[in-house]
Amino acid sequence: MTDKDLRLIYSFFQLFPGKLTNDSAGYVIKPVIHVNHIRYWFLLSDIRIEREVKKIKVAVCDDEKNIRAILSSLVREQNKDCEITEYASAEEYLSDDAKCDILILDIEMGRCGSGINGMELAEKIREGDAAEQPIIIFVTGYESYVYDAFDVGAFQYLLKPLDEDRFADVFRRAVQSWVAASRKMRALTIQYAGITKTIALDQIYYMESQNHKIVIHLRDGQLEYYAKMGDLEKELQGQFFRIHKGYLINLAFVDEYSRTEVTLTSGDRILISKYKYQDFTKAYLRFMQ
Repeated sequence: MTDKDLRLIYSFFQLFPGKLTNDSAGYVIKPVIHVNHIRYWFLLSDIRIEREVKKIKVAVCDDEKNIRAILSSLVREQNKDCEITEYASAEEYLSDDAKCDILILDIEMGRCGSGINGMELAEKIREGDAAEQPIIIFVTGYESYVYDAFDVGAFQYLLKPLDEDRFADVFRRAVQSWVAASRKMRALTIQYAGITKTIALDQIYYMESQNHKIVIHLRDGQLEYYAKMGDLEKELQGQFFRIHKGYLINLAFVDEYSRTEVTLTSGDRILISKYKYQDFTKAYLRFMQ
């Protein structure tokens, strides 16, 4: 993509600060931009944006052939460069010594006592090399399994029968998380409580400046330490953007935005300075390449 292409896309968002939806009358502008709709506009402009990263290896592990076929089809519909491998059992997955980036896994697999179930497979995977851990998306027909799913660090879960919109949203966020982990700068090292601590960037939603301290909002809580927001802004440039003098957000977790606020995938809604909006849209479009 050339700078000319980016200027074309950027000018569109300046003229129409909203999202595109399609109805019988054509394309209609709505008041909020969602990341999925950015892709739609690129396609309308005959411009395709893809992050320049390696092909995503997706494993689909389910003992029902028709469900495997449906899941693989849904993955293909997301317009991502994926290599999909299907497995009919946990044993097949393990015997293949599979190395995948995203694993879509049936929890109830092997429920008749004929083999390892999905939860047991996830536990075995989590016992392995920390550097080779896939993002796990569980598929289940029973909502009661949801809490167990997060015990093994599952990214999300999908309920059967599968909802296509829900799948698209979860898979998009999984890819975003994977891309964030694949980027060159993967961690932030800080001095915290008298020790040196390293935090993976894909664990950070955003940072907030409070009374000369920086509050880091993480997937599993938050921590505070002394630092300057300006220094962090320079160090994390490219993946993080300072949308307000007091907030530095992780672009990998942007869910949607308007001229006044950004909503992250965590559900946090953060005000965006009117003076930062134009630079934010430029930075986000570049991040989406």
